[in-house]
Amino acid sequence: MKAIPNDFEAFLYWVKETTESRWSNFSESKKDGNWWNHKHQVLEGAKWIDPLSDDEIDALEIKWNIKFPSDYRSFLRILHKVDKDDAFEEENEETGEMTLSYFPLFHDWRNDALIQDRLEYPFKFIKWKVFESSQPGWLKSWGNRPSSESECLAIVENWIEKARILIPINSHRFMVSNPNSTANHIISCYGFDTILYSLNLREHIINELRWDLGLDEREYADDTGKPPPLAISNAIQYIKGDISEEEEEDSIAKEKLYENSLLERRNAYHTIPYWEEVILYYSSGWSSIGLRFPYENYNKPNPIVVADPS
Repeated sequence: MKAIPNDFEAFLYWVKETTESRWSNFSESKKDGNWWNHKHQVLEGAKWIDPLSDDEIDALEIKWNIKFPSDYRSFLRILHKVDKDDAFEEENEETGEMTLSYFPLFHDWRNDALIQDRLEYPFKFIKWKVFESSQPGWLKSWGNRPSSESECLAIVENWIEKARILIPINSHRFMVSNPNSTANHIISCYGFDTILYSLNLREHIINELRWDLGLDEREYADDTGKPPPLAISNAIQYIKGDISEEEEEDSIAKEKLYENSLLERRNAYHTIPYWEEVILYYSSGWSSIGLRFPYENYNKPNPIVVADPS
């Protein structure tokens, strides 16, 4: 496999070439041993299509009253969307039958209905949590919650107008457009259930297309389909006698490098206006707001228990 280019636009062309190559020959791609998620089968033969021109991107900024960061403009000009939808499995609660639901791998900015829905999506769930949930949410920055629902609504809608700084990327992932920079963060957003998902678009593309780019080197347990945490895996190996002292020292060195990389990531983080408070609403501690690759080591946030006011 070719080295991953450092230049961002060269990286995007590498993504296009690599993914289309792996999608075109699944029988060969599956030989890497990480064929863990068969839903990717729906992308067999897929290609990146319909890139946008600079004029089209400018028109979209005016139409939707948003400003695309330079890296996302490059993404729209070089990649934009895939001609086949991705899929995820859903279980019918009554029958137990598994079905596939389809959705775009990355959003089509020529689809007005889709973009309108995605732009409103985060705020729909914010309102649901505030007004309909059995455990209503309320941000500290909003002050004491008024007894009047109309006053509550006015406060929430005022916040929403200021918090419209999210650009839909794919699924429920959004790029933060403020401040506009070359390394805008990407959040995964279900209203109050929101995490920092990727530090920048380059990292996000790798996160989302890890297998499709041939970068998934994790080993998966047969019973769960999930890779065990590195420390636990090494401990089990050591107890079984499957790991030598030399390998253990090497593992410790790798863990140290990993911790150093996390520190670098924390230093690369910059404050996300309005949404940082939402990210921290259910979580405590830096690791719980996504400064690790999603699902890596399977660390879970420590929930802050919200008492039922009733």
